[in-house]
Amino acid sequence: MPRKKISNLDILRLINQGLNAGEIAHRYGVTKGAISQRIKKLLQMGLIEIDVEKTAFQQSLTLKHVKYYRLTEKGKEEVYHRVTGGEAEAPRLPKVRGVHNVQFKMKIIRDADFWFDREVALKNWVRQYTWIGGVNIEKTTQNIIIRFGIEDPDPWKAAYKALTTALNVKRFLEVKAGFQLEDPIQMGKPKWEVLGDPVAEKVSKRQVVVTDIGAIDSTPEPGTLHFYDPEDVMAYLEMPRRIRQIEEEVKKFPSVAIEISRAVAEKVAVEVAKSVTNAILNPEAMKSSEQLKDLDEEISGRAAEVEGYA
Repeated sequence: MPRKKISNLDILRLINQGLNAGEIAHRYGVTKGAISQRIKKLLQMGLIEIDVEKTAFQQSLTLKHVKYYRLTEKGKEEVYHRVTGGEAEAPRLPKVRGVHNVQFKMKIIRDADFWFDREVALKNWVRQYTWIGGVNIEKTTQNIIIRFGIEDPDPWKAAYKALTTALNVKRFLEVKAGFQLEDPIQMGKPKWEVLGDPVAEKVSKRQVVVTDIGAIDSTPEPGTLHFYDPEDVMAYLEMPRRIRQIEEEVKKFPSVAIEISRAVAEKVAVEVAKSVTNAILNPEAMKSSEQLKDLDEEISGRAAEVEGYA
């Protein structure tokens, strides 16, 4: 089986999901050195850069010298335009802003005094580990509940950042405040925001549409699409490219049909020629009028097939 060709877009998307070179190599069944060479070229092209904070954090946990990367602004634009098939000169294209309404709860195993003012105590931590706004922390009788949002144009990257943020909040509260907590469990429906859809903008002026997949409303601006699953966001973003592919295939169909008809016609013609040749070379086999009649009908039928395919 031929090995699947790995494009730059494949590598950029996996880097955007938080994978390192070794993990990408494992995903595609190739050597780490091969992926490292591709990453080196992406660095030279200015599409990615070393994620210093994440690299240092992961190395402190695993004690392994593994490098992590992140997309530059140029890299994000490259991924966006490659996924949507959009061109730089396009008047306006929908764009993912990020995900909000992210909520996790962590069951309290061992309680602690919620002694600190969260806005003050978490100020520096929020700046280091979150990407949009702050993290709202609420303590109930049995749970710690956190709410926040993530800003990132890649829906899977935003999902990864959301889970990472929740785990870091858990770690912070356990280390700094003395809690013992269960792993975070997602609550409600996170909303991935897509801005700039012209059809949604017209719809939102008349009504708000809510479905099991998502919604159209006017928050934070008219025509905002909200999806509840990053997979649906990717399907939406890839739709223009898929439509263009279908159009190209449809354009090719007439020429393909002609080639097929010609090939069939040539085959039928060869079979007719063989029948006639056989009759000429083996006259003894064609003595009866019934046999000659059958041959004549066969030749007429074949000729009609040829005309039909021509």
